[in-house]
Amino acid sequence: MSNPAAPPPLPRPVLLVEDDLDQAHLLRFLLEDTGLYEVTLAQDGITGSDLARRRQWAVVVTDLNLPGALGQQVVEASREAHPDTPILATTGYTGPEYADDALARGADHVLHKPLDRDELLDHVARLAGGGTGRGTPKERATDDLVAPLSRSEDSTVAGVGSDPVSTATQPLRVLALGIRPDEVTLGAGGTLRRHRLRGDQFIVLVLGPGPEDIKTARARTEESARVLGGRGFLGKAPHSDAERFLSVVQPLLEKMLARLNPDILYLPTGNRLDPLARPLLEACLRLGSHTPRIFCYDRGDADRHFRPSLFIPVGEVLPIKRKALAGMPEPEKDPSALERGLGRPMPATGPRADRLEGFECVFGGEPWEGAAAST
Repeated sequence: MSNPAAPPPLPRPVLLVEDDLDQAHLLRFLLEDTGLYEVTLAQDGITGSDLARRRQWAVVVTDLNLPGALGQQVVEASREAHPDTPILATTGYTGPEYADDALARGADHVLHKPLDRDELLDHVARLAGGGTGRGTPKERATDDLVAPLSRSEDSTVAGVGSDPVSTATQPLRVLALGIRPDEVTLGAGGTLRRHRLRGDQFIVLVLGPGPEDIKTARARTEESARVLGGRGFLGKAPHSDAERFLSVVQPLLEKMLARLNPDILYLPTGNRLDPLARPLLEACLRLGSHTPRIFCYDRGDADRHFRPSLFIPVGEVLPIKRKALAGMPEPEKDPSALERGLGRPMPATGPRADRLEGFECVFGGEPWEGAAAST
């Protein structure tokens, strides 16, 4: 006797907040027609905020320009009452300030109108998790971010087929932070490559896309880290001002540092003109005070107060660093940035001169024994 077929999964509850009645009915039809979702509709921001607080939704989809209360307030209400609820915002405005504001208040993604059917359904499915039982999207994203690299990887690293990875010492867990997509590779790319060659695991987390569109910035970040031998991820922090930037960055850093528990943290120096650099450094030092070793790098624009005391030779890995920088925005706009990013020349003391990446030591000594150049 055959077993009865398993019953289909119950539709997952979606809150849709949209004041345009035609648009609202179309979106509800598209979502419910999949058989995966049961949609509750609100047509103003006040009702939407109230419904967002009342229960845990699989996804909240809200327009940003609403009567009564703006969609940003719906985002805030949902995030405050149910921090793990995924939120998809939509807007007919093309200016980046609307999307940046929604992301800063807690939206997971922003889609611009007119909406594409497949894109909408794809984002809702991703945020809702497809019924896989793997936890909320935010939990899954963080778990993916801090998951260690598989030890069953090939003994060569992507980008250099002939450079063997050493596993003679205990692997270190390394986290390198950048404000924009190019700066980790410019300031510490050679050192990260050397980490990987000794068997360490590293993650590059770029906190925001900068002036680039998020799709391009994400692709650049992931590819650059892959060439160096690690994993790259792009955050959504807006760069418009330090307060909004930190409001997005601080919760992410708290969770990242708690779950990854890195042995080493590489940060951009606060001694530069970038108004986000000093607040980020202070937040990282406060949140990451338990990290054994913290170093600050220079992406090539540090001021005279940047005083490195640790210099790591990177001459042997320069071809890989150069490859990882290919297509990055700053070297493309300013060829001298590439030269600065390749490291300062080391005075020749043998058959050839080397290149050095310089770091300020905040906590701890060398990143690994014998890492520093002889002086």
